[in-house]
Amino acid sequence: MKMHLEKTYEIPGSNDPVKTCEDICIRDESTAIDAYKVLGATAEVIKREVSGDQLQIDLRVHPNRESVPSVIGSLIGYDALDYVQKTTYDFQTHTGVMETLMTHPTMSDKVTSKGSFNLRNNAPFAPRTVTWTLDVDVDAHVWPISSIVEHTIISELKARTSIVEDFNQTLINQKINGVLETSNAA
Repeated sequence: MKMHLEKTYEIPGSNDPVKTCEDICIRDESTAIDAYKVLGATAEVIKREVSGDQLQIDLRVHPNRESVPSVIGSLIGYDALDYVQKTTYDFQTHTGVMETLMTHPTMSDKVTSKGSFNLRNNAPFAPRTVTWTLDVDVDAHVWPISSIVEHTIISELKARTSIVEDFNQTLINQKINGVLETSNAA
């Protein structure tokens, strides 16, 4: 099942809004770790490599039981939902790919999620804004409820992505204002 989302971020006071968004939301892995906390999960970096314009970051994610929708927890099991989020991003093309791999042995071949995302500067029509686009394909092999699992995961991804988008915009605003306050004080 496929999902497409777009979000426009406002990047006040930046002459290069894509780079600013990348620096805050992609280069700094603490942003992803903190976003997972907001969603009710713990995350840790298990791999981070930079090669030229390419960043690869892998996070191990453990959703807290309270944050798992009851329909998913009861269908799949609350203890089987840990995963690794593998993300590769190209700072030259402003594009990335990500893959979610379930780590519990009973789920490792049951649910997969792959997608791509990009950042696009909206100038000249909307200067100092960036549009983030995400395309994801979720595939579940949990007979006989595969489509229920896919629909539930997509629904949850949409709701959680909205929360992360708001978190990122707030973080962008805070960091930009901090940078502006610091540079104005000098």
